[in-house]
Amino acid sequence: MGVSVEGEGNRTAGKLYIEDRSVRTVHHHYYAEAAGRVPESQLQAEFHAHTGMWCPRCAREVLETLMLEHGFTAKDLAAAWKNDSVCWDAHAHRLVVRAPLVEALFGWGLVATCLGYFLSLVVPAMNGPSAVFGASLALGGAIYLSACWMAFRFVLWPRRVALRVRRLMELEGVRCQSCDSLS
Repeated sequence: MGVSVEGEGNRTAGKLYIEDRSVRTVHHHYYAEAAGRVPESQLQAEFHAHTGMWCPRCAREVLETLMLEHGFTAKDLAAAWKNDSVCWDAHAHRLVVRAPLVEALFGWGLVATCLGYFLSLVVPAMNGPSAVFGASLALGGAIYLSACWMAFRFVLWPRRVALRVRRLMELEGVRCQSCDSLS
């Protein structure tokens, strides 16, 4: 079954066409692309597929500038965005960095507490049988390494990226070009 509108490849916006027993609706993206423009929804979808972040248009433009011109990776910015260390202030038309010192103290405190726990398991077991020492070392090591990974991944790394963004914003004042053109 190959029903189409005026042959293969011709598609009309809003019309249905049937091809291989499936019904699809063609949206206006085809005409915007033909005119040389890409709709914002498509840009947002591509940005989300690349970075894993959904954000307003102006935030997307600033984040893309940070990636293209200032050496940030999508993974770095996504970690900071999802942790809410970097967010968009719609009223001020700029990125806002939230990286309080309490976060760093919490992250390093978690690492220190788990190190203390690890040592409390391993040191007493050092004088015991080797099986007890090995089990204590394995259990304590697994707990310590997983706590260190969580502290780094969810607290310390996003905070570090946010501080890099803050430094860059203070030095160069990266802003959204669309917002600047409206002013």
